Amino acid sequence: MQISAVYSSGSHIVQQGLEKVHIILNSLGVAQHIPESMIAAVTGLSGCGPAFVYTIIEALADGAVKNGVPRQKALLIFFMLYYRLISSTHTT
Repeated sequence: MQISAVYSSGSHIVQQGLEKVHIILNSLGVAQHIPESMIAAVTGLSGCGPAFVYTIIEALADGAVKNGVPRQKALLIFFMLYYRLISSTHTT
């Protein structure tokens, strides 16, 4: 499992400390340094985003099931389609 982390720094942290934080967090996944002014927006994105995605997944699976597709097949099709889509648009 990999994490997606953001972090911010105050005026008292030295560059070397910031680099250590980045290395540690990046060893667990993807880490990005952002200004403190963006923390609330990123918290909303990472906190609420999954709920919206799960709602979309369930709605699409329900539609497929109503049209005769077994739920497991519908979910697999969804995951493979969107995995490729996300993979092709992901930038680091």
